[in-house]
Amino acid sequence: MTSMGKPLSRFSKPVTDKQIGRIMSSVRKACEKFSSVSFQQALKRGRLDAKVVTAVEIAIQNAIKEAKEFDVFIVPELNRNWTPQQVLASTKGSHILTGNSDVVTTMPSNGIGMKKNVEVEFFRHEHGANMDDEYRKHGLIPDPYGVAAVNVLCPIFADLHSNNGTYWADYYIIFDYRPGGFFVRVQHRRDGYFNPKWLGGIRKKKAV
Repeated sequence: MTSMGKPLSRFSKPVTDKQIGRIMSSVRKACEKFSSVSFQQALKRGRLDAKVVTAVEIAIQNAIKEAKEFDVFIVPELNRNWTPQQVLASTKGSHILTGNSDVVTTMPSNGIGMKKNVEVEFFRHEHGANMDDEYRKHGLIPDPYGVAAVNVLCPIFADLHSNNGTYWADYYIIFDYRPGGFFVRVQHRRDGYFNPKWLGGIRKKKAV
């Protein structure tokens, strides 16, 4: 059986391009609030006035705080030809299936073939927030295969990001690390309370 990939995550990369991008975007927005005249005058003086400096500092602090709510993993190889059963078996966790076991067969692969360097992004789920809206807000779509691969490639992930997962149709999959070991729960939404701490997915344009 072909491996889903090898681990490559933020634990080996202190900062990602996306995190830097978010910080720079916040700084840009803070600067754009001031008139171009103010900046031209500041350039002539050789220094920014206190208001601009303070605004930039606050923007950086907020961006760093926001970056903690995201995580990005790169899966070097992701086999989207696998069956959902193979994906679930690859996790090697204690599987908790509730309701009809056929639920696993409905898991979408989001494509075909072996995909290289798949970026799987996670964001912290706000308690009570509409998950469909959250995915749209972040420009992501649920990707059970990608989320499963991250939990396989980096076993510590489920410990540091407890209760992480995603969903499809009326079903969901959750990965968690408890004192008894690594657990994977798959069930219909009506069969239990679904409130993950972290949700994962891929960019819409990369869902091929």
